[in-house]
Amino acid sequence: MNAPSERDIKKLFALSSNQCAFPDCISPIFTLTDEMVGEICHINTRSKGGPRYDKNQTEDGRHGFDNLLLLCRNHHKIVDEKPKVYTADWLKTIKHNHEQNMGGIIEITQSDAVSAHKLLDAYLNIHASDEAQVMVNSPGAIQTKNLIFKTNSKKQIPKVHPQGTIGADMDMHNYVAYLVKRFNEFRRAAQKTYIEKKPFSYAAIHTQIESIFGNQTYFIPQNRFTDLVNFLKDRIDGTPAGLRNQRLGINSYRSLEEHKQKSRGEL
Repeated sequence: MNAPSERDIKKLFALSSNQCAFPDCISPIFTLTDEMVGEICHINTRSKGGPRYDKNQTEDGRHGFDNLLLLCRNHHKIVDEKPKVYTADWLKTIKHNHEQNMGGIIEITQSDAVSAHKLLDAYLNIHASDEAQVMVNSPGAIQTKNLIFKTNSKKQIPKVHPQGTIGADMDMHNYVAYLVKRFNEFRRAAQKTYIEKKPFSYAAIHTQIESIFGNQTYFIPQNRFTDLVNFLKDRIDGTPAGLRNQRLGINSYRSLEEHKQKSRGEL
């Protein structure tokens, strides 16, 4: 097997709950507008000389489910640039923790299957070479030494956030994602304590942000980063847990600098 199977990618995507596996990152694999911002990452790289390459790993093991995880584009780049920091054992641990935190239950919907197919197409477009023999969903798959994969969509190359937006700056993006996640954790805890008419929604905070700032969260201009951060901190502080922490003198969230250090493994 010279490429991941579609079956494994479906399972991987379902267990990811459409979220990057890197700790504290809540970047989706696919946005609400179906923009692909996540990628298939090998824990032990597929190619000799690559990050975390294991010469004793079989070809099936190299492309199998246990050696794969889904990361956003930014964190995929980070873990591959620093293999001594982000080791194979560390990546296996975050993969396991992420899948368990997301519920550990495989429920592959039709939408999941479509998304998994797009992920695999994107992977094959990048990695299939003129010497590769690619088999997808065998038996009955085509084998060839020269195979070009194309999607029907005109958006074959994922869009990136425009320069000058929060999404274009990794540190800004990740800190906002962390605060959003923190708010949702506090908000969800409150719902478990108090009976509310409306069901909890992770997306509600993004809707509020867009209403107030006039743009989707990561498309907000960087010159409004501080305003957005203060808004999110105020929302966290306003939850029951946030108010309690203030009374006790406990911080409900890390500072930007603390978060940057933790993301880089310095804390």
